[in-house]
Amino acid sequence: MKILIVGRGGQLAWELRRTLACFGEVVALDRHTVPVLDLAEPAGVAAAVRSVRPDLIVNAAAYTAVDRAEQEPERAWKANAEGPAVLAAEAARLGIGLIHYSTDYVFPGDGSVPYREDDPVGPRNVYGRSKLAGEAAIAESGAAHVVLRTAWVYGVRGQNFLRTMLRLMAEREVVRVIDDQLGAPTLDRFLEPVW
Repeated sequence: MKILIVGRGGQLAWELRRTLACFGEVVALDRHTVPVLDLAEPAGVAAAVRSVRPDLIVNAAAYTAVDRAEQEPERAWKANAEGPAVLAAEAARLGIGLIHYSTDYVFPGDGSVPYREDDPVGPRNVYGRSKLAGEAAIAESGAAHVVLRTAWVYGVRGQNFLRTMLRLMAEREVVRVIDDQLGAPTLDRFLEPVW
């Protein structure tokens, strides 16, 4: 089995590359590899997938700068909606599956209990709307797919809340953190597909 992981440089993709290797050949691509696979440049996505000819696509890439997405909505939309739409179209064309990582930002964020997958969506920012559009494009593609919505992902690599807090605690006597959000931190290793 050949598994294409999109988002080679990200913390989740790093974990997936390590753990999915036991299932077959893993090819991990991003905007720094050859071939280039940059979801923010949807025109090149199909060519990259076709050059790999995978048996499964795992999309662990996204535009995740939530606040910056408000100033760069086109870039967020391309990476989170248009790029995944092309991945899904290629998966459908090849008759293969697509595993896509999404976010809890597709929900309105005003609940007091954990969201269920069938709860009404209602994203309140560009990031959430772009991720929801990507989910919709995948669902409409006809490709066999699984969408996994994640929240507060952390691990030993990459930028994440835990690593930021550890760094700030080492640098400062007092660390000020917002206290108006509830979440369930998710270890990146727990997001691996189970066969």
